[in-house]
Amino acid sequence: KAELDKGTEGSVLNLLTERAEQHPHCIHRLEDTTLNDFFKVIRDHPNKAKLRALADGGGFLKDYSTDEVARAFLDFFLQEEKQEGPILDAIIYLHQASPVELKQGYPREEYRLIKQGETRPIRLKTTEPEEIEKWVDRRRLFALLDELRATGTNILLDPEALFLNTVDHRMPIRTLIQQAMRARSLFQRQTVEYLVTKKGQAEMVGGGQTFHNFKET
Repeated sequence: KAELDKGTEGSVLNLLTERAEQHPHCIHRLEDTTLNDFFKVIRDHPNKAKLRALADGGGFLKDYSTDEVARAFLDFFLQEEKQEGPILDAIIYLHQASPVELKQGYPREEYRLIKQGETRPIRLKTTEPEEIEKWVDRRRLFALLDELRATGTNILLDPEALFLNTVDHRMPIRTLIQQAMRARSLFQRQTVEYLVTKKGQAEMVGGGQTFHNFKET
């Protein structure tokens, strides 16, 4: 449990609690943590057109490389455009250099953009809006935030973006809050919903059925 009633974190927790009470269907269960499990939840989501970010603070996709996840999501979204899915031009993600790339002088980590119709990712100097918008309109950009980036990366996205955040039963409440704060316009029109696993829910207070269960776990 955590009692946070002061400052920014407390304000965010109060907002998340209020919104979850208004929208009890904000928690989505993954049967497993394969890419196809993620795609099934997104495919069935009634508001998928506004989806602009996946923040994997729960580390559900850690067995995949970020390049693999980014490419798979880009291909999936292209298919979903015809099914009222989000209209996207690119995905931003953190690339981790291979041993060969390290020998060639590449940085250990760098943000990249992978665009629809292009096979070669764009290497970004920063994640500042000025740098990103050289290549893509932020309203048509999807952010893939892996486990370590899910609580400390700020990327401006569509003002009405929907974020899907993974939640694990071992996740401290402050991590859940910090992950939600990646939605930089959370107090305006951006929204956050949650992905949990069947196994993780079983370990949560009350079976992880409500946001209050997250807070109590």
